[in-house]
Amino acid sequence: MKKHLSLVKIEIALLITINNILTLRFIYFMKISLLKVILVLSVLNPFFSCNDNHFSEEKNIKKKLDNANLKLEKRPDITLNITDTLLNLNSKDSLKKSDLLLIYQVRQKAFSKLKKLDSVLSSGEHVRDIAANIPDSLAIAESLLYFRGGIDFNHIKKVEPYVSSAINLFKKLNRKYETGVVLELNGLLLGNKLDFINAQKNFFEAYEIYSKLDSLNALGKICLNMGNNFAYGKDMKNSFFYYKKALAIGKQIHNYKIEANALMNLGINYRKTDVDTAMYYYNKALKVLTNKSEKKIKTMVLYNMANLESDRGNNIIAEKIYNEIKSNAISEKNYESLAVAYSGLSSIAINSGKSEESVRYLLKSIRIADSIGMKNLSMMLRPELISIYKNKGDYKKALTVTEELKTLSDSIFSKEKQIAINELDKKYKTKEKNQQIIHLKQASSLRQNIAIVLLFLSGSLFFMWYKKNKLHKEKTAAYSVLMRKYRDEKEKKQLKEINFSSTMNLNIKEKIDSKELFLFNKLNDYYLEEKPYLDSKLKIEQVAKKLNIPQRNLIAALRAGGYTSFTSYTNKFRIDEVKKLFEDPNLKHYKIEALALQAGFGAKQSFYNTFEKFTGVKPSYYRDEILKTDL
Repeated sequence: MKKHLSLVKIEIALLITINNILTLRFIYFMKISLLKVILVLSVLNPFFSCNDNHFSEEKNIKKKLDNANLKLEKRPDITLNITDTLLNLNSKDSLKKSDLLLIYQVRQKAFSKLKKLDSVLSSGEHVRDIAANIPDSLAIAESLLYFRGGIDFNHIKKVEPYVSSAINLFKKLNRKYETGVVLELNGLLLGNKLDFINAQKNFFEAYEIYSKLDSLNALGKICLNMGNNFAYGKDMKNSFFYYKKALAIGKQIHNYKIEANALMNLGINYRKTDVDTAMYYYNKALKVLTNKSEKKIKTMVLYNMANLESDRGNNIIAEKIYNEIKSNAISEKNYESLAVAYSGLSSIAINSGKSEESVRYLLKSIRIADSIGMKNLSMMLRPELISIYKNKGDYKKALTVTEELKTLSDSIFSKEKQIAINELDKKYKTKEKNQQIIHLKQASSLRQNIAIVLLFLSGSLFFMWYKKNKLHKEKTAAYSVLMRKYRDEKEKKQLKEINFSSTMNLNIKEKIDSKELFLFNKLNDYYLEEKPYLDSKLKIEQVAKKLNIPQRNLIAALRAGGYTSFTSYTNKFRIDEVKKLFEDPNLKHYKIEALALQAGFGAKQSFYNTFEKFTGVKPSYYRDEILKTDL
């Protein structure tokens, strides 16, 4: 029995030993496996963490933008802080274009909520610059929705190239309110160009849209613009009608801007016929603006009150107001207000008998109005200048200004003004004729010589016209040949990228040694892939540094490749880029200069010279032929 127990103990001990050995072996192998796994993970970790960080960064930007949008209505200041953080923490190059576009769109909305007009406009410029590169035509169109009344025409005319496309896009998307806003903007642009008929068409179309949408705020603003447009066209009956309609709407919806503008414009309409009524409306407008921060409207009301004081002979009061407006306009860079301030100071000077000073102020005012494209303002200022010149007996200058005025707007002059101009024309010609008679009496012997000279000049002019006409025909024929050649080449080849190597002369290729050929090909690859030529300030030093090539070697490679200079080589790529842009039907409404700028040209004249050098034709002719071909 004892022996049996001993055997059992031995067996149990043996089993425990075997089990321990197996357990130790298992743990050893497990340790080895774990070490391998840890080693592999440590190697792969940077790749996973990099991707995670990138994904996390994009997710974080999206989250912040969503948060910025949520705060937009109630706390636009917080929205701006969020977008400021995004722009400060990330360089513009590191952000995706779509994210950068969203940031500036949100900023434009936030600045609009805070009524920071300059910032609204600058943000809109960023939006259009980025959207044009993506491209995103809807973002461009939406950036125009902030251009309503109250913005200087100098700013409004910057967006003129985008307006027609925006109207068509919003109509296509059936976004009626937005269509009305951009139609109103187009009406303002046309009105300031004196195209009152087409301006009124745009205003009426917008008016119909707002009426159907029952948008009273927008309806009040469009009524003001329609009243202004009718006033510029001398249709005072309709002007009164729409101003009074705007006034009623402004009172109904408690919009003090619409109400004050309507009151001021009614006062302007009454200025020449009923001074007391005009002053009544101005005072009512100022009362509406009490404790309001609308500087521009107040400035215009004060300006018109000063005009009225000047009419009454209160020159000291009027001059004080005009100088105040001038100081504010200079500090705020409000050129429209500056022009009207100079106009007012001119009227004070003429009332004080200082005609020379009056002329100086009027010329300043007209120069500013012309420079910012305010043709209607320029048109209103010139009759006063004509009157001063007439009173001084300077009929020649009066006639010159009259001709300028006729050029600005022959179609909208009343019969009385036309008669006055004709009388002035006759008076000047009569004076000139009398002087010629005296001169002819004193020098009658010269008449035959004068006739011969005139005959010779007439013959010379005819000959020059004939030669010019002949050259024009020859040039047109040459252009046609060039364009026909272009079309033939276009049908044979559908190039997807610029490739100078295919056009390189075989004899030149043979002369390029292997090192120069390698450098030239490396340069071509860089230009095709990176498109550095789109930077108008690109220098050869930058390219040499980027490619890690000594500048002298790069110049040698270019010369071996058949190019006289780095500029010539770069401009060839830019010209090909312009050609591509010309062929894009989506860009047919863009100005030639804008496309040239996009292709990397920094100066207008440089582009025109280079284009004609490379193609043999002018850009406008080339583009027209391209578009006809595509159609």
